[in-house]
Amino acid sequence: MNRQKQIWLVMLYAMNEMDGGGGRRKDVLAHINSRGYWKKNDSNDAIRASRNEPVWRNNFSFEREHLADAGYMQPGGNGVWKITDSGRQHLSELIGEAVRQPDGAGYTDAFSQTLRDEQDLTDDLLQDEILMEQLAAEDIPKPEAPPELSSAPRPPRTAVARRNGHAYRHDPAVSDAALMRAGNHCQIDPAHTSFLRRDGQTVYMEPHHLIPLSKTRRFNVDLDREQNIICLCCTCHKQIHYGRREDVRAMLEKLFLPRRQDICAILGRDISLEELFALYENP
Repeated sequence: MNRQKQIWLVMLYAMNEMDGGGGRRKDVLAHINSRGYWKKNDSNDAIRASRNEPVWRNNFSFEREHLADAGYMQPGGNGVWKITDSGRQHLSELIGEAVRQPDGAGYTDAFSQTLRDEQDLTDDLLQDEILMEQLAAEDIPKPEAPPELSSAPRPPRTAVARRNGHAYRHDPAVSDAALMRAGNHCQIDPAHTSFLRRDGQTVYMEPHHLIPLSKTRRFNVDLDREQNIICLCCTCHKQIHYGRREDVRAMLEKLFLPRRQDICAILGRDISLEELFALYENP
């Protein structure tokens, strides 16, 4: 991860932590400084005469313009720095890149550890991306036929406590079985194409938890069940997370209605289509 990306990551992360998604420039920089997110050294802390402030603060201000141009921060704002929805999406991508690479030269080891500790609590798409890496790396035995599914609700898995909440881990074997049960066809449109996975035999598709694992505490049952896992192509998976509201609602309706009975069984209660919509519109 180059230095510009490191600055963008720290800035977006800090704003996302703050109430309202940011604040005045001095408050965002103070937030970064007080939490020790950026390394202190002679080159970073030297005072730049033209601005009468440490070099690192000036560098962050310079990159703020680039972030605004890219749509990741609100433009203008009379010195107010705020993250946008696109910025939150890009933040997830940067976190995913950072946790898979060695520590950066700009942000501190403490910040890097914070990212590793909280990688399960970013957004559900990043969790799915981490799961896909596990599926690619692990040699999961493939049964000749999918086993018969139990429909009884199960207690939630043990949560991993994090500073910002609780995380619930995926079981790669469960997701792989769900993909196999779907024939590795996109359940939005089986005609959607993809490529072969590393085994040279299996078409690459992505698992999506229809009810996100992040909602486990709300339902108080195990949501990492085949009944709750949808097989999607890459494009449909991205769209269901980041697409237009009306398109996402249409996709959810198409995916949910055929398996509503199975999902209600593992929940131990009924869930309506409108309640499912609300989970996506109010994450």
